[in-house]
Amino acid sequence: MNAFKASVAALSFLIWAGWEASQQGLPALSIGMFLALMASGLMGLNISDWFMLRSYARMGPARTMIIYRFQPLYLAAAGYLALGQTLTEMQLAAVLLLIGCVVILSHEGKRNHGRWDIAGVGIAFTGMMLDGTGVLLSKMSFEATPGLTVAQANVIRGLGAMAGFFAISRWKAPLGIDLVPTFRNLGTRYQILAGVGAFLGTSMGLFFWLKALSLGNVARVSAFGGLAPVVAIGIESVLERRLPGPHALVALVLSLTALWMLI
Repeated sequence: MNAFKASVAALSFLIWAGWEASQQGLPALSIGMFLALMASGLMGLNISDWFMLRSYARMGPARTMIIYRFQPLYLAAAGYLALGQTLTEMQLAAVLLLIGCVVILSHEGKRNHGRWDIAGVGIAFTGMMLDGTGVLLSKMSFEATPGLTVAQANVIRGLGAMAGFFAISRWKAPLGIDLVPTFRNLGTRYQILAGVGAFLGTSMGLFFWLKALSLGNVARVSAFGGLAPVVAIGIESVLERRLPGPHALVALVLSLTALWMLI
């Protein structure tokens, strides 16, 4: 499904970028920034998603998204080192709250399974850092390439993601990606749903995300993703027909407080 979404996004942005190029030409993108955008797509739209889905399976979406709230802090530090964007005292103060989230969620794993769920937290952290590195590389490309548009950047990121999916399909047969046969087997109704969902959720989502990233501070833009745990915990509660546990609620409060500090 991720390969299909990346394909739809790459095709959508290719058409869009082609129209932009016919109107205003292409920016002077260096080979280094081209490779940075390819790497951004590979890490952010391919590899990090694998770690995120593994974390979903171990910890659930809500707890995974709480771990992902470390990304603004990670990007604040990386932005300071790579782009000269400043760190504030509030951003540094958010460290303790976010560490508290990790301790609480790991303790919840110990209560439920008799062990500290360090592996689950580690998987989520790995996915978060890969995704965050992809975000940073995209921001660096915008900073270094005046005139680079969101559509053009997303075409290259989509190519990077698709290159990763192609490599996976060559590396291990059980993970082979047969987009056309699989799509044909869905049936007309689900083909339409999959196409519309991929366009709205991936293409348009990536457009607004990169547009905000091209204009704003990487840490602050990422911080607005702090609403994700609220949504995820709400959906989990509805689907499982029970109220969130105390660990999830406390971790959620801490993560939202850290989000407020980062904004």
